[in-house]
Formats: sequence, structure tokens, C-alpha cells
Amino acid sequence: MSFSSLKGLIAQYTPLSGDSTSDSEKESQYPLRNGDIESSAGPPKKPEATEKKGFKIIDGRTVSDAIIGLSDGMTVPFALTAGLSALGDTKVVVFGGLAELIAGAISMGLGGYLGAKSEE
Repeated sequence: MSFSSLKGLIAQYTPLSGDSTSDSEKESQYPLRNGDIESSAGPPKKPEATEKKGFKIIDGRTVSDAIIGLSDGMTVPFALTAGLSALGDTKVVVFGGLAELIAGAISMGLGGYLGAKSEE
């Protein structure tokens, strides 16, 4: 953009008046009375009789834990394999990777179990 085109855009700019918000916009800016998001939505609706409950919704925390666990479970073995590959011995790399996978699985399993127990 050239300086003259910017100058033309600035010349066309007209600022809004100081108080252009409508009453509905002002009301939406007030904090909720009870501090709950649900309080602005009204009472919860009852499920209809025709609605089926065939699928169970997966908890978002479970998905988050799975993604973090998978990324950690993939990163550490690859880093260990890359480090051990500098030794040049294939058996050391394979056995080191397997040992890390087993130790990582035990560690993640115990960590998840103890974390779930502490939340109860």
C-alpha cells in the first residue's frame, strides 16, 4: 500500500459517536447475578420422550488425558531411540526402547490410577 492510499482511507474514516451502544448491548455487559453461565440461559429443558439415549458422551477430560498420554508416550521412546542409536549397536537400541516402553506404561498407569483416586 502506498502512502496516498493510506491517506485516502484515513480521510474516509468517520469515528462513531461517543455513546452508540443500545440498551440491549448495555444489559449484556452486566455480570451475571449468580455468577453462573447457566443462570442467563434459564432453567434446563427436560428431555423429550422421543429423544434416544443410545450414545454416551465421552468426557472431555478423558480425551485430554488420552491425547497428552499418547504424545508423551510417543515422544520419550523416540528420543531415547535417537540417543541410543548413536551407540551403533542395534540390540542396545531395541532392548532400550522396549525397556522404556514397559517402564513408561507402568509409570503412566500408576500415575493415572493415583490421580483418579486422589480426585475421589
